[in-house]
Amino acid sequence: MKASFNGARKNLVTDFNLLVCTKTRLDDEQKQILNDLRNTIVGLLCMYDENDPESSCLIDTIILEEVYEDGI
Repeated sequence: MKASFNGARKNLVTDFNLLVCTKTRLDDEQKQILNDLRNTIVGLLCMYDENDPESSCLIDTIILEEVYEDGI
């Protein structure tokens, strides 16, 4: 079975966006952790294998929600 790197990254973004869009109040430490996770995901979206035609940079094609300072 061949795994889809693009598919895994898209699923990660979908789950992250669902988490960010919940109306749960977070403390400053939790917001920082969520922002750190977002930054890691941004890095993953930029990674691709130039030798794999099914792998591409996704940073310009996927919307990744922001973590806002005044609550999520």
